[in-house]
Amino acid sequence: MLILKTERLILRDWKLGDREPFARMNADPRVMEYLGEPLSRKRSDEVADRIEAHFRTHGFGLCAAELTEGGEFIGFIGLAVPTFEAAFTPCVEIGWRLAAEYWGESILSRLWSQMVFSEADNIVAARPATRVFWFLICSGYKTFRFLPVFFREFYPNPESHTSDEIQRILDTLGRAKFGDRYHAASGIVRLERPMPLRHGIADVTEQRLRDPLVAFFTSRNPGHGHGDELACITEISRSNLTRAGQRMVDPHGRAV
Repeated sequence: MLILKTERLILRDWKLGDREPFARMNADPRVMEYLGEPLSRKRSDEVADRIEAHFRTHGFGLCAAELTEGGEFIGFIGLAVPTFEAAFTPCVEIGWRLAAEYWGESILSRLWSQMVFSEADNIVAARPATRVFWFLICSGYKTFRFLPVFFREFYPNPESHTSDEIQRILDTLGRAKFGDRYHAASGIVRLERPMPLRHGIADVTEQRLRDPLVAFFTSRNPGHGHGDELACITEISRSNLTRAGQRMVDPHGRAV
């Protein structure tokens, strides 16, 4: 079933033919750097089995992504129900995994946002008490500065205190995703094999530090130069979008 289509990308249900390129992607150490060791074909197929079972159980899930031109499978984008239990579960989390050669494609960011917000709308309409959060880790200030551009509320935030409820969600997700590599006291993730940003990607200069957001990020993540990651969270809700966020999610609508 076709779920979403643009000029360059299609999101759809999974097909048997996706298994081989999915296995190649899961065997790539670059793709699996933050997800554990590269997967064998058998383990990759087991992941695909779980994704398809999730669709059958919940009616939504991690959609297969393919290029409109040529039909090449490049990964998945979508929403999933976590398997761990916490005070805020059941809940829904955002997930994506893309072949390394397509990292950094701007069209993927726009399509991801449109698809995620559309699915979040459907989930909340069916289950009004459900909240959808985006948990992400930031090793550079450029990723962190993405949050205030598109979201009204995000945490940690230099202008807002992180409530106990949000902190519990952040800590629970951090531990569920990274185990003892997540340090709740600081909100920092120290990966077993950190990947510091290359020189010139997000260097923190004296001029950059005049930006309050950059100064705040470096104060919260002083080890960013060594590859430390700051755990962050924001709610996927249209009421939480800035005007720029509204244009990203609904490029043909009018921001309010």
